[in-house]
Amino acid sequence: MKSNHGKIVLLFLFLCISSIFIGCNNNPPGAETEGIPTETSSELQPTATFSPIPSPTAEPPLVILLAPVGSDKTILEEMQAIFGDLTAREGFRLETRKEIIEGGINENVELVVILSPYQDILGLISKYPETIFLAIGFPDLEASNNMFVINSSGGRPDQQAFLAGYIAAVITPDWRVGIISQSNSDEGQAATQGFSNGVFFYCGLCRPAYPPYNQYPMTVELPLSSSQDQQIAVADALINSAVETVYIAPGTGSSELFEYFVDHGIKLIGAELPPLPIQDHWIVTIRTDLKDTLEQNWENLLSGQSGYNLGSPLVLMDINESLFSPGKQEYVNRLFEDLLNGFIDTGVSP
Repeated sequence: MKSNHGKIVLLFLFLCISSIFIGCNNNPPGAETEGIPTETSSELQPTATFSPIPSPTAEPPLVILLAPVGSDKTILEEMQAIFGDLTAREGFRLETRKEIIEGGINENVELVVILSPYQDILGLISKYPETIFLAIGFPDLEASNNMFVINSSGGRPDQQAFLAGYIAAVITPDWRVGIISQSNSDEGQAATQGFSNGVFFYCGLCRPAYPPYNQYPMTVELPLSSSQDQQIAVADALINSAVETVYIAPGTGSSELFEYFVDHGIKLIGAELPPLPIQDHWIVTIRTDLKDTLEQNWENLLSGQSGYNLGSPLVLMDINESLFSPGKQEYVNRLFEDLLNGFIDTGVSP
């Protein structure tokens, strides 16, 4: 009996000791077993990552505004504003340059806008026959296969001058008005006849009521490249005939001529606003509406079709209300609309 009890005790002790050894050999989860490699979950294994090499980003198409030294500052600022809006709408870039260096025009150039007085415009467009050009402010330039042309100072010279003559007669006592036009050119002859017809349309025979009893309007001419002496001579001819208002037709004005007239108290109408000191004597600017013209022809400029001369409606700008009152403006605007709509003929063949 006692011996069986002892056997049971020994068996119990043996089981306890065995369980202790077995527990020591079972490592807890996550514990490393020295010398024995363990499997690692694939989710925990580091994986190699590869960053793709960015491909070069193509630059947006470019529009070049070529404004050489001597370009009209007012026109330049206006073109920068207009083409700034147009290029932003398309996602293009706009750059203003004074010249085109060798290789300065490539396949990314969408359009080159050239302002007067760029010298070798025909040589430039022939050098880049695949590029579209727009020339602004070149009165005697004709469009070609890859060049559009717009005359910034005016569209039809007869309509522009007719309106100038009418305004001059409306605001000038006794209709003592005159014009300086370009000699030896069709544009100059059209401007002279258009101005005279515009004056007569308002005042009929236009006979002055008091001396000197000259026949108005007075008309004089200047060559395209006139000297200062020539300009002073024609100015004196108008001043000595008691002319009070002068229309400066495109191609004949200069700062010196404007200043000479102002020194003699003459009021002026023209196609381009003169420098600030002269503007007190400036009545109105009559010119083409460049913004409207460019917006209407923008798609044509980008289409790559053959170039042509862009027609532009006239617009009155820079109105000096101290010389051209709102009431007289309203009176003139009625004729202006009829003229543009073809209800009034200038009497000059376009």
